[in-house]
Order: sequence, then C-alpha cells, then structure tokens
Amino acid sequence: MEPDFDPAFCPRFHEAVEVLGRRWNGVILRALLHGAARFADIRETVPGLSDTMLSERLKQLESYGLIEREVEPSTPVRITYALTD
Repeated sequence: MEPDFDPAFCPRFHEAVEVLGRRWNGVILRALLHGAARFADIRETVPGLSDTMLSERLKQLESYGLIEREVEPSTPVRITYALTD
C-alpha cells in the first residue's frame, strides 16, 4: 500500500529554496546573523561581491521580508540592515 504523497513541492517551500539558493543571498544573510550591519560592513564580510550586486540582493531580501532596512536621519544618513524575526 502506497502512502498518500503528493510529489509536487509546496509553492512556499519552492520559493524559499529559490530565494536562498540565489548567489550571494546565503552569505549576506549569514553576515547579518550577528546583528544589524551597514552596507560597507556587509561588503567587507563578503569578498568578491560588487556594490551593485549587494544593493540588488539587499533590495530583494527586503522585498521578501527576510531583512529590514532602517534609515537614521542624520548627517550623513545612516542605513543599517538586520534580519527580521
């Protein structure tokens, strides 16, 4: 007797794997495990990652709700990134 098993992946699981599997996303999230960090701090933690790619990936991760961006209105403006709950 075969168990009831749907071989199709759950769409949410599939999307999560796609997001985490994109190049640089995993290391960016790992860089934020120790707390909030500024753009330059993340860039220094991840060698070989261009500013353009880091900016793009941060925007994507924010749009998925995995990280949050906090803007401090100071001079100069201070922006930090942190993992969400």
